[in-house]
Amino acid sequence: MGDFFHKLTDNFDAFTYSQKTVANYLIDNQDNVAFDTLEDLAEKIEAVELELAEREAEYEKQKSIVRTFEENEPFAHTYIETYNAYMLYKEQVEKFGEENITISEKHLTAKENLNDAELQEVREFIRGCGQEKREANRQYSYITYLHSK
Repeated sequence: MGDFFHKLTDNFDAFTYSQKTVANYLIDNQDNVAFDTLEDLAEKIEAVELELAEREAEYEKQKSIVRTFEENEPFAHTYIETYNAYMLYKEQVEKFGEENITISEKHLTAKENLNDAELQEVREFIRGCGQEKREANRQYSYITYLHSK
């Protein structure tokens, strides 16, 4: 059996994608292969390929969510960075009127792009960005693992 696995690894680079999938399974499961029929092996490989396809579809959805977050994340950071100046501006408007007072256009643009969210909502949004990115990375890691099976 050892000679078989030696030939398998020596010729691996010349295999098609499907052949590499089978070869990887055989190499990774040498102890069980001797007891499996070809139908058993085909079922196991098909199950791994199906799981891989499902995980890749989930990952694509997750990437889309992350892209949406990333589009608005700069606005969220700008909003937080300019929040104190904006609050001071609002206070001055209330006390002295709007004449001769300028407001950070950055803050107003960020606030508008974030649908007039409040400070706590923006902080939660930024926290959510990080969580979604971590989830996408976790899914990518698992897909990479499945590709190696």
